[in-house]
Amino acid sequence: MNTNNKRHRAVNILIGLLLFTLIWLVWPTPETYVTNNALPTIRPTWPGNRLIGHRLSDRTYINMPEVLGGDDQAPSRALRKSSLQNQPGLKSRTWRDELILKIYANRRQDREIPDSAPLSSIPLSNLWQTTGNTAVWLGHASFFIRIDGITFLTDPSYSPSACGYPRLLPEPDYNQIRGLDYILLSSNQPTHADIQTLERLRINNPSGVMLVPLGLRHWLGDLTKSAPELIQEAGWFQQYRTYGNITVTLMPARSWSGPTLSERDRTLWGSFIIQTPGHTLYFAGSSGWGGHFEQIARHFPDIDYAFIPIGAFGPESVMNKSQLTPEDVSRLCQTLRPRHIIPMSYGTYMTGDPLGEPLEQFLDLAAQGLLYSEPHILTVGQIFALP
Repeated sequence: MNTNNKRHRAVNILIGLLLFTLIWLVWPTPETYVTNNALPTIRPTWPGNRLIGHRLSDRTYINMPEVLGGDDQAPSRALRKSSLQNQPGLKSRTWRDELILKIYANRRQDREIPDSAPLSSIPLSNLWQTTGNTAVWLGHASFFIRIDGITFLTDPSYSPSACGYPRLLPEPDYNQIRGLDYILLSSNQPTHADIQTLERLRINNPSGVMLVPLGLRHWLGDLTKSAPELIQEAGWFQQYRTYGNITVTLMPARSWSGPTLSERDRTLWGSFIIQTPGHTLYFAGSSGWGGHFEQIARHFPDIDYAFIPIGAFGPESVMNKSQLTPEDVSRLCQTLRPRHIIPMSYGTYMTGDPLGEPLEQFLDLAAQGLLYSEPHILTVGQIFALP
């Protein structure tokens, strides 16, 4: 009798587990729409960024449908897990994508194709003493920008060990990067944000305010504890609290976040619009093509300078989730119509693509008149006077 009871109990437990698994697979994935209620939102109908997941500890952000060119309404709150997986581009980079990238890079190295010379760089000199409107490229997506008397630093990640790809440029002189008003992080991808770099920057910029997407406050760790008032989080279409006559708005991007797969998409990503009384700047961060560029043009039709990523677009099956192809760069310029365009995100890291290919493709587009903007090619470390 005891044996039969144990057998029935085991069968009931097994049936219960099977039913629980089946329900978990088909039940609508819980969703939450989040925003920073303390900040203004420039799009009145915006519901906030979408977090999905069954547990609070593993909820992740996704690229919302309008980033992919969907309708302008709030997405359904009954999105099933199966339908989410069938919408390409909503989920960002996966372990399968990482494997493809590794194989792609290895095949590229095995072919031993002659490559263009790495980027040349100029040592920083008198950077913090500049007074006019300037932009200084520090490699990949990092720029020192002084516009109308306000200084910005975008996406600083200078440590050689910040990501899985070797950095081909030396670390800049941190003593030259001082007097920053704002540090902008478009995401915590390892090539866009590095904790060690940010800690070193804080030494010479103790009052610099970090403007970041939702969720990065926790990721920044000790930097948050030491100066919580100097870190602001925003969702898409939200304006940060800034002083003087400037505004900084976080805008959408089709991208991903997280330095490791276990941290993937736990924090938000985005792009930035910087407005001063005399100029409007667009910093794209890391982004693939999507309908969000039309929305950016709708809200900000008069962009003076656009900082656009042009590199690391292969293999397209993986990289189009967060990078622009040369054709996409042309479409972006035609959509935003900035007066000036400054390319970035090429030649800094040894990836699977030839180092010189992105710039060659960009120059070819310019020669064909397909950029619809005046291009400016910066040398790393060069103090470039913005026209």
